[in-house]
Amino acid sequence: MSPSIPQPPPSPDGVRQKAPGMSVASLILGIISLLGGIFLLIPTVLAIVFGHVSLAYCKRNKIQAGQGMSIAGLVMGYLSIVMIPFVGLLAAMAIPAFQKVRIASQEKVMVNNVRQLVAAADQYYLENGASEARYSDIVGPDKYVRTIRPVVGEKYPEFFSKDLPVKIIKPDGSVLIYDPNTGRFGRER
Repeated sequence: MSPSIPQPPPSPDGVRQKAPGMSVASLILGIISLLGGIFLLIPTVLAIVFGHVSLAYCKRNKIQAGQGMSIAGLVMGYLSIVMIPFVGLLAAMAIPAFQKVRIASQEKVMVNNVRQLVAAADQYYLENGASEARYSDIVGPDKYVRTIRPVVGEKYPEFFSKDLPVKIIKPDGSVLIYDPNTGRFGRER
């Protein structure tokens, strides 16, 4: 024999009680606010307001059916409010990190572009017995490098000289220097 599950006491008039609509609304808005707390402030506030109003209504009219939903909506609404500072703190920490990664990846593309240009210039020196090359001699549809696409509007040199460093000027005025002899990149100070 299985134990019986206790049932709520019947209402005085014998009719099964229904949960107030505000209890259901508080629960649904609480779920929505918990899922999108910092972005959806209106459902958070409404979940709390509806939760308090429906909980007071249930207690005043001695209705058991909606109290649990009201409390659940309140808890989720308040939890989403508590989460807002934590999400803001995480965003404040993540945004600078994303910016650093973005800048580093842009500089990697610039490094690859310069390495292509230096390799093309070296090939030009070998084939033509020269010690200098113009950008237009090595970049073009029928040249050593088809095209170089600037990442952030940086400027590559118009002239390349054998064994001399190559300077890239970024839009903010900073200069990256590539030394073809060592294969290292640096910044001009």
